[in-house]
Amino acid sequence: MKFQRFEESAPNTGLESLWPASLGVIGVVVGWPLVPAMIHMVGRGGRQETVEWALYMSLLVVYPPVVWMVARGPARVSGVRLGIVALSLVAGLTYLLRQPSRFAGLVLALIAAAVTVAAFRRPANPRGHMSADSVAPLLAATFGWFCVAGLVSWTDASRWLIFRPQGLAVLLLAGACTCVGIGGRDAGERTRSGSPLDWIAVALLALFSFRTFPVIEFYHWGFYIGPIEQLREGGRLLWDTPSQYGLVSILLPAVMPGSSWESFWLFQSVIF
Repeated sequence: MKFQRFEESAPNTGLESLWPASLGVIGVVVGWPLVPAMIHMVGRGGRQETVEWALYMSLLVVYPPVVWMVARGPARVSGVRLGIVALSLVAGLTYLLRQPSRFAGLVLALIAAAVTVAAFRRPANPRGHMSADSVAPLLAATFGWFCVAGLVSWTDASRWLIFRPQGLAVLLLAGACTCVGIGGRDAGERTRSGSPLDWIAVALLALFSFRTFPVIEFYHWGFYIGPIEQLREGGRLLWDTPSQYGLVSILLPAVMPGSSWESFWLFQSVIF
């Protein structure tokens, strides 16, 4: 509540509200060269997958308490928050300069973001002009779409957007769906039950979650199906049965009905 009251009264709230995400951008961009160097210092190889997991764990363990401490700061640290946003822009520029081809993908993401923000603001601004307070959502939407493009496959976000013409169409369609879902409705108009469009979207997501192909991507299925079958045959987890992905993720599908494949499909579908 303290943080919320500060955000409501602080100047430049639009840009300043981006500081938590900006802090994450800094951590990831700086982490890519820093984490391998730290791993090498202790005599390890620092392979890409190890670096990725180290970044994931740092965002899980280090990032939340740092955000909590900065968020609890008084109004006098407003400059710190704006500085974090500025540093994230520098980090993002560094990321792009390391591989100039990424600029093309960023431009496409910017186009999708501009269309999204303009459509979202149209009910409040009939002329459709982009005002000063559109800067923050424009930046957030741009980096958001850019990150989404990088998550759909193992390729770089720019390559996915440039070499797959349907990529930009998908981003525009997703932005349009977002505007339909939340555009033109204030907090008083949103109900807990949701609109018919909300329920249609939820139903489609649920239907897609229970698809039977792929049950799990590529080679990862062996790290689940094998241990599940071995547990059912009397194996002991982490003793004579390996567990690549933890304990609960193996134990829960092992007690579900059906064969190893069926129980894991049910477990994954419910999680999705």
